[in-house]
Amino acid sequence: QQDTRSEDLLSTRTEGHLLETMVYLDVKVVTRNAVATYSAKVKCSVDDSIGAVVNKALSNHLDAVSGQLTDEAALASAVRRILSVKCNESDLRQFLGDDEATIGELSSSSTPIQKAGLKIVLEPPASARPLTAPTTKKRQLSSMADLADVLQGGLKAIKFVGANIDTSSEMNLQEQLHLGLVTHMEETFNLGYSDAKQEKQLRTNIGHLNNSLCFVQKHWNSILGRNFPELPAEYKDSVLLDTVALTSRELKPSKKVNISQEKVAHHLKTLQGLKWNHFSGHKSLRESASGVMSEVETYLVPLLSQKRDELKVDSNRKKRSGPFLNQPETKRARVTAAFRKKNSLVINAEGEFTVQIDSSLFQKAKKKTRKLSPFAISARGSVEKVFRRLRRMDLYEPLFLSDEEMGIEHYSEIVMGDAFISPVERKKYRALFREELAKGFEDMCISVWGTSSGGHGQADAIFLWRVPVIQDATHGGKTAKAVQECRDAVPKRVANETLKNFNHIMNGIANVPTQLRDAIANYIFNGDVDPGNELGEEYVQFVLDLASGQPINPDLLVDGR
Repeated sequence: QQDTRSEDLLSTRTEGHLLETMVYLDVKVVTRNAVATYSAKVKCSVDDSIGAVVNKALSNHLDAVSGQLTDEAALASAVRRILSVKCNESDLRQFLGDDEATIGELSSSSTPIQKAGLKIVLEPPASARPLTAPTTKKRQLSSMADLADVLQGGLKAIKFVGANIDTSSEMNLQEQLHLGLVTHMEETFNLGYSDAKQEKQLRTNIGHLNNSLCFVQKHWNSILGRNFPELPAEYKDSVLLDTVALTSRELKPSKKVNISQEKVAHHLKTLQGLKWNHFSGHKSLRESASGVMSEVETYLVPLLSQKRDELKVDSNRKKRSGPFLNQPETKRARVTAAFRKKNSLVINAEGEFTVQIDSSLFQKAKKKTRKLSPFAISARGSVEKVFRRLRRMDLYEPLFLSDEEMGIEHYSEIVMGDAFISPVERKKYRALFREELAKGFEDMCISVWGTSSGGHGQADAIFLWRVPVIQDATHGGKTAKAVQECRDAVPKRVANETLKNFNHIMNGIANVPTQLRDAIANYIFNGDVDPGNELGEEYVQFVLDLASGQPINPDLLVDGR
């Protein structure tokens, strides 16, 4: 009896331990640029690895989408498409292959996996562009009218985008393409809109298509390999390319128009990222939008992809020298001119450079009696302030050379009497500051570490720290630690400086409306003019025209909105 009681007690404790280690994690699976999402709870143990939990969540997701059990090949394909596995803001993707990285070991105050759950972001399949929401997403009905609308198939009055173009006078290329696009949207694809969000999204996508088709027409010979308006046989069934072939535009035959790899990549990315999520709830419009995307992905995307790959091959071939066509490309460090000729300059394979400046080793040159400009006086004074600050800092403590440390704002406001300094003047000031810095200061020995020489629109990534004149055996280790601190700080520091420079430039232009400023910032820093669909159509179109080299609407710069 005593043995039986002991076994029962052991069994009860074991079951209690299993219950304590079992958890139900909230997992969300999101496919980038798609409406479809999947949310569910996944039963697992805190001793399970995060890779096993992610595989289980993806398997459940694929089962729900396909309606049948998922095979190993489909699961492996989904795992390869993982972009991130996040808890809060921390990406745990690097631990997917680590069997010792369990849910319990990874849980912490910053990554409370058991409470916050996991968010898995997938790259969309190459052949799929989902426009429909999952069946688990319910529509909220607030009235009998909504219910009747659903029972009748969600049909609402469909309107079509009008051209609003004066056809009595000669039309430019954009007007011709706009007229052709809106005509095909109505007559060929039967794609209109039933509410304001659909109308805005449709007009935005028509604008994207218009810009890309203008680009194709301008570079017709280079992209299609034919004289305009001749179409290759494989593209004769394309509705959009046929529309371009019907347009007329005079190009001077003597002027050679070059095509850039960056612009081809920009238009390709724009076409692949066309958004149709507002059409997912309307069956007929959703099918019409799918027809438009089928046309784009069948003809325009492969056409521009082929041209992009050709330009990439040509670019790589030009970078290589002589007969060594298969030699690996070397990455040259962008060392600023002020430090380039220093004997102590060291450049590593990642393009980083370090240089040591000891003013006691410099040969004293005769002082020339010449009058310094306010520009040089301000730069020299700012360098002296930096060196004096280094004296108050600990040895091997890095100092980031921000525009504020360089005294650029002081120069522009005090010396020039103007709060706005142009990017060109800013670049000249930085170059002069670095030249003064390279001269050293009052028997002080410093080390400089950097990754970039800066430019018109970007900040310098340069750090410096004070080192002893006579260095002991710990110098190498302390220097390595300082360099690692600089590497860790570079992304945030340079991003902050770039954003400050952008705001400084935009603040110096008085007639830029707030919405236009937001659209330009979104395009530069996010790659999407209007990610939240919150800006006016005219501001979105202004930035798209500006980026693609098309004529812009100057009225937006002076209307005060």
